[in-house]
Amino acid sequence: MDSPSVAHKQARLLQWLAGRGTPGSKIKIKMADDWPVAECCNSEEFHYHCVELTRRNFVVGKATTECFLAMLSTEGWRELEIRNHELVDDDRIFVAMSLNKSLDNAFKKGFKVGIEAAGYQAYRVDQALHLERIDLKIIGDLRRSRVIVADVTDERPNVYFEAGFAMALNKPVIWSVREDQKDKLHFDTRQFPHLIWKDPGGLAMQIEDLIAGTVGRRARELV
Repeated sequence: MDSPSVAHKQARLLQWLAGRGTPGSKIKIKMADDWPVAECCNSEEFHYHCVELTRRNFVVGKATTECFLAMLSTEGWRELEIRNHELVDDDRIFVAMSLNKSLDNAFKKGFKVGIEAAGYQAYRVDQALHLERIDLKIIGDLRRSRVIVADVTDERPNVYFEAGFAMALNKPVIWSVREDQKDKLHFDTRQFPHLIWKDPGGLAMQIEDLIAGTVGRRARELV
């Protein structure tokens, strides 16, 4: 996958700042800790983007190599509104599920195969670098995704968190569970339709059809 563009990284940084406060709020940025939120390679690159946002009058403040007390300007809020739709990857589907090794085949031979057959890219959180601010990374990945698949097999709390956040963003959420655990569905979520699967092969076909019916098939680009 190609590295995100400079414009994309700066838009991600604006989005992150907006998510941490309200108009007029000052947000303290630590260069050594917060650089992953803009999908940067290191803190030096992150510093560059912070400086550029101030130069473009999107952010008010002075960035040093250590920290930055930043506030979004009116121009910054306006730019974020204009660019916000560009921060979604049309081909990405986020799979929230238990990371238990026993479910690896469910992802690799089930969800991934079916999602790719429908023309999309399957993404699971363990494909990302495990950084100190992994919670922010997950939130950013959810914002970027077109659809979220929430598999509640093993009843992992992270799955419910990720699905709930996606629903708050008004993104489509596809619920699923392995057949032997369908009676364990929680009261708060069991009213949603669930894809009930038995094995990875059957899961792949079911998820392909369900995604096609939810957001349509996507033509794969020829390389």
